[in-house]
Amino acid sequence: MAAQIVDNIVFMTSNGKWKGVSRRKKFKTDFFNEEEAFDDNFKIGIAFKYSAKTQKSQIKIYEPFYESDIIVASPLAMRIMTGQETDETSEKE
Repeated sequence: MAAQIVDNIVFMTSNGKWKGVSRRKKFKTDFFNEEEAFDDNFKIGIAFKYSAKTQKSQIKIYEPFYESDIIVASPLAMRIMTGQETDETSEKE
């Protein structure tokens, strides 16, 4: 699921070209193999940088979360990041 979301973001922001995406090889090895594709604990920070000098934009993946423009994360990863150990809704049931 994370691979599809990030792939759609790249498609919409850079005309589907992965050429301007940093750390794309790491992302593809992490999320396009079968073992990692079904991981419940994933989190990726995405940042968009624009260089006035070259007048090109770049998408940076695996950025620190406080420097990211978009965070793609599973509910489990969000719970762990925020320090919330349990889900109140599941406890009621």
